[in-house]
Amino acid sequence: MSAFTLIQGVPQHYDWGGYGFIPQLLGTVPEPSQPWAEYWLGVHPKGMARLEGTAQPLAARLAAAGASLPFLLKVLDVRASLSIQVHPDKARAVAGFAAENGRGLALEAGDRNYRDDNHKPEVMVALTPCVLLYGFSAVSDIIARCRPFPSLDGLVTALQQQPLAVVYRQVLQAGAAGLDSWLAPLLADLLPRWRSGQLRGEDHAFWLARAAAENGAEACRDPGLLALLMMNLVHVAPGEAIFQPARLPHAYLHGCNVELMANSDNVLRGGLTRKHVDVAELLAVHRIRPGGIVLE
Repeated sequence: MSAFTLIQGVPQHYDWGGYGFIPQLLGTVPEPSQPWAEYWLGVHPKGMARLEGTAQPLAARLAAAGASLPFLLKVLDVRASLSIQVHPDKARAVAGFAAENGRGLALEAGDRNYRDDNHKPEVMVALTPCVLLYGFSAVSDIIARCRPFPSLDGLVTALQQQPLAVVYRQVLQAGAAGLDSWLAPLLADLLPRWRSGQLRGEDHAFWLARAAAENGAEACRDPGLLALLMMNLVHVAPGEAIFQPARLPHAYLHGCNVELMANSDNVLRGGLTRKHVDVAELLAVHRIRPGGIVLE
């Protein structure tokens, strides 16, 4: 394998993707009705690259040369907010994958958490201005964000009296009545201001309203909206990079980037999604550290 080998990746047409960036990158005419969310360049079974101009899978070419590819490279175009999510470490992935296999869950089952036995740390390099949620904020900052909204007074009191991990668990496990009491007044205030352009993209309130608009508008009762207020809002300029280790909660909100990660598709979702949410498993995987995370 001394010479370069051209490969052709696999597009993923998730509904949060954009319509132009990836097709233009590939020199393909975009289809107005089809979003292009990700372009996978690797050997994961869900999106196996192949040698350009052939049907030969990249994995077969590597195996013939006695080589392997332990990472996955992606191009992302984030038009709509992704779910708040966390990826497992290696030990949890191995155990979770084996347990779900033991229960006979199909790999593509909608209620499956682990689709392989690998961890998924990832580094992202921004191609356009990118915005994401990244880890938990300091408790004092979360309280300051919640204070302007009277319906969140109870959440403020809880944060003053209990550890963040306890309050976060209460939010994710809140019933319909609790979520309604928190979110109905909050969205009645924020959504009209977001629609009229009064909110700024530098503030959590803008992204909370935008996420609600994408997930039911005034009727949205997703606990992920409250989790959003608990997380750091990070803006990444083109050419800058950010690393998401395993067990760190995060969510891409907007922008195009290149991601390099371990060869995995394991995602545990905590909100702002119509896909499977397993709160118990999510909480078991989360590392909750106010003010950021210590990389280990």
